[in-house]
Amino acid sequence: MLQRVRLRANLCSKTASVWAAPPPACVSSTGCRSAGISTVQQMAPQARKKQRDSDDCQTVPLLADAHSHPQLDPANMHRVLQLQCCHLAAMSVCHDVDWHIMAELHQLADYKVIPGFGIHPWWAHLHASSHGNNWQELLEALSQEQLQQAINILSNNDPVTNSGAYATNRKQAGSSSQNKSRNGYHNYSSRDSIDRGSSCSDSGSQQQVQHDGEQQIQNGEQQQQPKLQQEQGGHLCLGNGLRVVPLEEWEGKLRSLLQNNPHAFVGEIGIDRAAQIPGSKAKTSFNHQLELLERQVALAAEFQRPVSIHCVRGYGHLLQFFQQLAKQPSACPPKVMLHSYGGSLEEIPRFHKLKGIGERFYFSFSHVINQRTPDKLVARIAAVPSDRLLIESDQVGGCNTVVPCVVSS
Repeated sequence: MLQRVRLRANLCSKTASVWAAPPPACVSSTGCRSAGISTVQQMAPQARKKQRDSDDCQTVPLLADAHSHPQLDPANMHRVLQLQCCHLAAMSVCHDVDWHIMAELHQLADYKVIPGFGIHPWWAHLHASSHGNNWQELLEALSQEQLQQAINILSNNDPVTNSGAYATNRKQAGSSSQNKSRNGYHNYSSRDSIDRGSSCSDSGSQQQVQHDGEQQIQNGEQQQQPKLQQEQGGHLCLGNGLRVVPLEEWEGKLRSLLQNNPHAFVGEIGIDRAAQIPGSKAKTSFNHQLELLERQVALAAEFQRPVSIHCVRGYGHLLQFFQQLAKQPSACPPKVMLHSYGGSLEEIPRFHKLKGIGERFYFSFSHVINQRTPDKLVARIAAVPSDRLLIESDQVGGCNTVVPCVVSS
């Protein structure tokens, strides 16, 4: 079975320009379907667990994490160097919160981390558009009272707390032992991910670094971390303060980041019709979200960069958006990943059949999001062509443990 997984992963790496490359960022999971553990299922539970741990340890280094957020734990992000997966596509979320952290992470681990710069829809209200440059214009609620409540909350908090993100080096963020933040991210640090993978070490199979540059990587980690700490007066912190970043500022900065980082992609971007300002019933205007999506996709197309798209309760709108782009394929990015895909089975072929751009779409799945509905996860994976299938952690700590979860599905 492991030989089949290796073969599939190797074949996949040859087409790994699939999404965010070079290096091959999201080759990951076309090997998933052949990674069934049927021969193990007849073993005793303890032996079955040991065998699975051993298989995972040999399989994970062949895979890449298509969507992760290590920069949201800046105190521990240097630990990405210890993750077993070959590459991580790292997603930033907000101009003021973490774009500067993503740039530092790229310097720290440029051979392992492919950086993404973008505006996540949860942070859309912190970025101006033609629809407005203040919360009175960018938010919507059923009543003026609810809208004012949201504005008051935003005025008294910082962008990290407000948007459900966290960092273990911020006192108000709590420890990494908490199970979930308010908006659904599990509060796992990179340290947690490595600890959860320690069973591989117990079985004698784990190797943190499995290539000739082992000593160089370890030395590089030791040298880079003190340097980053000195630059930030102790350690890196996520952005402080709360404001609406002017359109010209965030768009100009994104353009500059793409110009200066030729392997960077645009992400995480998208639309979310369910997300509310934490502590209130107000939401970011959907038209504002769509404009941010349009502007960021346009930049990705201009620079010929992949995009990673977040979509909640909006796949019909997303499909219509790309149907319009299909009329002028040059306006569409070269690769489009639908992260933690949660749309219907019927919509999968509709994306693939978009004239002139259908071959650009990839579908990624995570345990933290997609395993909430296991039957739908299995059906969705089965509906995606093998050469368009990716896996992701959608976590701070990377994909050391996501592989057995999705692969077993």
